[in-house]
Amino acid sequence: AMLRSLTADGDGHVAFKAIKNLVHTDPASAVAIAKEVLANAPAESDLRLSAAYKALLRAGGVDETATRKQLVAHLASALEDPTASRDLKDSAAFALSEFRSADTLAILINSKDTDRVLVAGAVDENAAMLLTLLKQSPDEATIEFVVSAMEIHPVSEFAEPLSLTEPSLVSKTLRQRVAAVVQHIQTEGVPLNVKWTKD
Repeated sequence: AMLRSLTADGDGHVAFKAIKNLVHTDPASAVAIAKEVLANAPAESDLRLSAAYKALLRAGGVDETATRKQLVAHLASALEDPTASRDLKDSAAFALSEFRSADTLAILINSKDTDRVLVAGAVDENAAMLLTLLKQSPDEATIEFVVSAMEIHPVSEFAEPLSLTEPSLVSKTLRQRVAAVVQHIQTEGVPLNVKWTKD
């Protein structure tokens, strides 16, 4: 009860820590509070919003489709909101990356205002998911998405599967992008980060 009461504390730092601690001690309460914070987003502090993002993602709060859609929509709008602080935009970017899904990574890749270092980190965190997509008979839109990701953060394990797609591509422009990104991967690529494949 004490920790729960601290989540409403006027000091954003105390509320942030209280919500994060609830994720470990009382996940259901953390999710309930995070949903309240998200529902009241315009009136909330950046720190409470950031803690709510973490709580929803780490305590199973996005298992419901409606909550996932609401959170993704909020995070995407936070990235593009010219009045949002850089800290809130960064928290939104980290949260989108943590979903480890193609739709949320696409939001980051297509965002014009997101720090490119954060986007590169998101590609790194989502590389295993992208590699799985690439190995499942991808269509040209999927290949183009993977190419866009590799242009931002080249990962060595993508050179061969991408080069195998090149001959079957209808789009000449995409074939050229694939060839260029394969060369980029061969010269600048880093190994797949196994840290993100363990959980």
